[in-house]
This record gives sequence, structure tokens and C-alpha cells, in this order.
Amino acid sequence: MLFIAPTLGNESLIPEVRLGGSVTMGKEAIVEYSNLAQDNSYTSRMYCFVENETKLNAEIVWRDFDQQKITVYGGFGANLSASFNNDLYVFDNFTNSRTFTGNNFETMDMWNSQDNVFEGNAVFYQRIYFPIGIDIKILRHLQATAEYKFGRGMEQVIGGNLNTFTSGEFNFGLRYNIANNNTPSISHLFN
Repeated sequence: MLFIAPTLGNESLIPEVRLGGSVTMGKEAIVEYSNLAQDNSYTSRMYCFVENETKLNAEIVWRDFDQQKITVYGGFGANLSASFNNDLYVFDNFTNSRTFTGNNFETMDMWNSQDNVFEGNAVFYQRIYFPIGIDIKILRHLQATAEYKFGRGMEQVIGGNLNTFTSGEFNFGLRYNIANNNTPSISHLFN
């Protein structure tokens, strides 16, 4: 949802309030470790954290040169989110040398793998960030948008620790403006 202050035609910075919500299902974070030992045995372990997240956010940005061919903006925002029904997958792969008895004493490398799934705790997140971006008007009502959000956040694992982190998010998109807009677009340069 987007709210834009009415303009009188003489403002250089136009405030815009954004309110939103989202649900992300099956978001993955993967970390892998591996080791080759002196006896040529190999071990690797991969952790895959899969979470489902609901998010509510609010932002205010100020646009400069609004409704021109190129619009730049910046502001600040905050969001609250919670993850639920999380799983941690642990994949272990390793080789080891075994000596088999039979007609000959032979050393043979054996490949082993083991998979485990653990139920993850719910997590609550709070973030404060600064969005900066640029819009390029493609057609009379259509703009291409590139935006970067950087900030800090806290996460509270239910039954666990409280941690802080640095966040960054890069977005591309298209924006369609329904309002009457007579400013020429980039496409008018080629007509």
C-alpha cells in the first residue's frame, strides 16, 4: 500500500509512505564445511536452514524530481517479522578406509552419507533500515526501479539467544502509476 502526499507544484522533496506485508515460504540458508585429512579421508558437512517468514514493514521516503524521467529517493523504514515451522537439514558425507579380509588384504575407500532433519525454533526479527533508490520512467505510467536497503536488526530465537546483525537487500522492479501523468518518458526521446 502506498500513500503519496498531494503536491502543490512547488515542492522539491515529495514524501511517500509505504506499508506492506509479505509471506516467504521455504527460504533457505546453506553453509558447507569440508576437510581432506592426511590419510586422504574426506569429510563434508552441509547445514541447510529452511524457514517460513511473515513480515510487516513501514517506510517513508522522500522523492526528488518526482514524475520526471529520472527520480531519486531515500528515507528510512522498519519491519517486524516472525519465522515458523522451520527445519534444519544436516547432510554428512565422508570416506573412510577399511581393510577387508579374504584372499587378499585390501584397503578400500568407502563412501558414506547420513542425512538428519531437526525441527527449528521460531524466530522473531526486528530491523531498521535506510532505502535508497532510483526510478527511470519508461512509458507514460510505467517506471523501472532499482533500490537498495541497508540497516541493522535483531533476532530472538524462541528458547535461544538474542543476536544483532547487519542487513542488506537489493530490489529491481516495475512500478505502474495510475494517476494522470503527462511528464514525457525515456521512450519519448526515440519518437
